[in-house]
Amino acid sequence: MKRIISGLLIVVLLLSTVYIGKIYAEGEQPSDWAKDVIDEILAAELVDARMQGDYQSEISRRDFAYLGVVIYERITGKQCEVGDATFPDSDEIYVLKAKNNGIVNGYDDGTFRPDQAISRQELAVLFINTLSAAEQSLEIGEREIFSDDEDVAGWAKKSVYTARGLGIVNGVGDNLYEPLGTATREQALLMFKRVIDRYADQNQSQPAETTTEATTGEVTSQPTTQPTTQPPTQVTPKPPTTGQPNYTLPQGRLPDITVTDFTAKQLGGASFDFADYKTKPVVFNFFTAGCQPCLDQLVSIASVYDDYSASYNFVGVDLAQLDDVTKLKQTVERYDISYPIILDNGLLSANYQVTALPTTLIVVNDKVVAYYVGTMTTEQLKVFLDEHR
Repeated sequence: MKRIISGLLIVVLLLSTVYIGKIYAEGEQPSDWAKDVIDEILAAELVDARMQGDYQSEISRRDFAYLGVVIYERITGKQCEVGDATFPDSDEIYVLKAKNNGIVNGYDDGTFRPDQAISRQELAVLFINTLSAAEQSLEIGEREIFSDDEDVAGWAKKSVYTARGLGIVNGVGDNLYEPLGTATREQALLMFKRVIDRYADQNQSQPAETTTEATTGEVTSQPTTQPTTQPPTQVTPKPPTTGQPNYTLPQGRLPDITVTDFTAKQLGGASFDFADYKTKPVVFNFFTAGCQPCLDQLVSIASVYDDYSASYNFVGVDLAQLDDVTKLKQTVERYDISYPIILDNGLLSANYQVTALPTTLIVVNDKVVAYYVGTMTTEQLKVFLDEHR
């Protein structure tokens, strides 16, 4: 009987929860030459939704900040902190982590330029900078020179040939590297996997960190999901450590969650100030419009909202970096959502240790008193809310 119950729990978990690392655009496939490796990356949950899809598109500096953080944390076992890092044109958590940990730099004008594409030679510099920041050995044997060596910039030569010697980068055929060609997301993912396979095995129990970028403005990648024994303090896509689809944790059972006042942008552009909503317990629902279990949870919330809005302030938190604004607006209209929907760039979900979607939690007097991962039925949601009003 215990085995049957365990099996049912697994089924419920799969049906009611979408791990962040599994959300990606439907119907998008990598190129044939990249598919097997990318399938391995997704199966191992090495990267989250931001790197799942658009595989043939140019890879941006934002994308590489993420990949770099993942690599660094996995190799070193250290978690990247945001610290006091800032950029005038980006407040994304992985970009700031990458800067604070020496993985990326900005340009002379202080900007990061997160949407800017990077070249193949910058890609090589990125990975070598990451490994250097992680204090890994970069020794190689005799260097084999590319036929288009004269096209490789002086500031990138050492990194390009070190990356080649380590087996991280390859040519494009006929001993050519095409250093000025634009790198794609799937090319970067294949190189990312080579780095993980070569270096992370030495520290399998450790999390991932970031790649550094050269002072010439090379790009880095951002962190990804990593299996650990407890939820991380950053938003790294991983399953809940209890192994159950949902759970309510009593006050004091959620380490490292600090509830502080914050402001955010709402869907539509209005400002949201958390301090204005703390007069009552606050229900936060983390979701995206592209996640079916999230939509099911919105239905449950809609069914109880009128009965519980006097006791609770409801707030929807959309993981904006994983979502489409048009689809989000359609979802809000479809489910007749009248409570605030704030757009999270990663900082809020990181602070609240959101590792899967949907996640619903209750904050009372600056403390998280309940935390539920997965979709709830209307009755389950009523029980969840009744315990704390």
